[in-house]
Amino acid sequence: MSARNKVFAIRYASRKAERSSCFLGGPADDAPVQMDYFVWAIIGEARAFVVDTGFCAASGAKRGRVADRDPVHAIERVGLQADTVTDVIQTHLHYDHAGGLSAFPAARFHMHARELEFAAGPLMRFDHLAQHYERAHVDTAMSLTRAGRVAIMEEPVRTLAPGVELHHVGGHSDGLTCVRVMTKAGWLLLASDICHFRENLTERRPFPVAANVVDMLRAYETAEALADGADLIIPGHDPDVMERFPAAGPKDAGIVARLDGGPKETPLPNF
Repeated sequence: MSARNKVFAIRYASRKAERSSCFLGGPADDAPVQMDYFVWAIIGEARAFVVDTGFCAASGAKRGRVADRDPVHAIERVGLQADTVTDVIQTHLHYDHAGGLSAFPAARFHMHARELEFAAGPLMRFDHLAQHYERAHVDTAMSLTRAGRVAIMEEPVRTLAPGVELHHVGGHSDGLTCVRVMTKAGWLLLASDICHFRENLTERRPFPVAANVVDMLRAYETAEALADGADLIIPGHDPDVMERFPAAGPKDAGIVARLDGGPKETPLPNF
């Protein structure tokens, strides 16, 4: 595989949580933990992808989340404009990943059929599942589908471009997909919410929000198989990402990390 894609993590919000809310079963030490919120960008030689669209102000406020910057405009820091982006990958439709669907008028959206069916289906009668979705976001996703603007994935793996693959894993949500990207450092995995934190993965301690805990545990193994090493698995909400990887530019520290060259620190031990 000769493709070498640039990959960026863009942090648009942070909040304080308790460890017991981030690890199923709860740790003995219920200390505060920082949870970051990201969108990601993949820039290849001929094609660029935005990965997820963050939470909107209304859905964030409903849950006490305040963004430091608008995730839709934050992609401008890596040279992308929402009104000209042609491809958006939606790893799933939870409120903090799908709030900007309507902000990409030229885009085709890539998402798994099982996520659409899950988010709009009868299991949403259970508040434990439904509370993580916004009806308006799901309605927008369905409207985009009816308009022919969603590339619906039904197979377990789909190649979108040289060195850019979608893999369905489920677990956190029924249709959760991750994104495997070939970079100069090797195969990198934008894990999204396979693991919110690296510790979910390494300690095999699932995040409490799960459509299927068994699938979540299996997804940890999938993540390890898809990436060329522990360093290249990028958790969905871990502040460690901003610390381990170099800033994309001199004014991007703590906001945009460049992922495709690998971490700036000593590599993590492999699994």
